[in-house]
Amino acid sequence: MNFLNLKYFLLAIILVGVAFSCQTKKTVAEKTGISFTELLSGNHSNIRTEKSLVIKEPSSFQEILNSINKTREPNIKIPEINFKKEMLLALFMGERNTGGHSIRIDSISSNEKEVFVYVKELTPQGMATMVITHPFYLAKIKKTDKQIVFKELSSH
Repeated sequence: MNFLNLKYFLLAIILVGVAFSCQTKKTVAEKTGISFTELLSGNHSNIRTEKSLVIKEPSSFQEILNSINKTREPNIKIPEINFKKEMLLALFMGERNTGGHSIRIDSISSNEKEVFVYVKELTPQGMATMVITHPFYLAKIKKTDKQIVFKELSSH
C-alpha cells in the first residue's frame, strides 16, 4: 500500500470512528427498568450556572440547543423527540475553569409519586487542560406527570 492510499485509509477509519461516537446511547437503569436515552453530552453548553431541567415542550428544547450551538460550527443537529410521548432531562454543571469535568445520569428509579434521577458528576484527577468548560448532558425518557427529583451521587 503506498503512502497516499494509507493516508486515505487512515482518514476513512477516523471518519467512521467519529460517526459512531456521535450516535445516541441507550441506557437502562438496572434498579427499576426505567430507561433513558442519551441525546447529547459535551463540555461546551455555554450555560454558566449549575441546573437540572425537565423539558416538556419543543420551544424550551430549542432555547437549550441555541445556547449549545452559539459557539459551534457546524451546529449540532436537533435529535428527534416526540414531546407527546417523551420529555427531556437536561443537566448543566455550570462553568468550570479546567477540562476533564463531566456530568451524566447514572440511573433512574420511581415510586408512586416521584421519579428519582441519580446524577453523577465527574471531576478531573490530577492534571487537566486549562480551558473554560460548561459540561452538559441531555437525555430523553417516557413522559410522566410524576414529580422529577434530581439526586447527586458522590463522585468517587
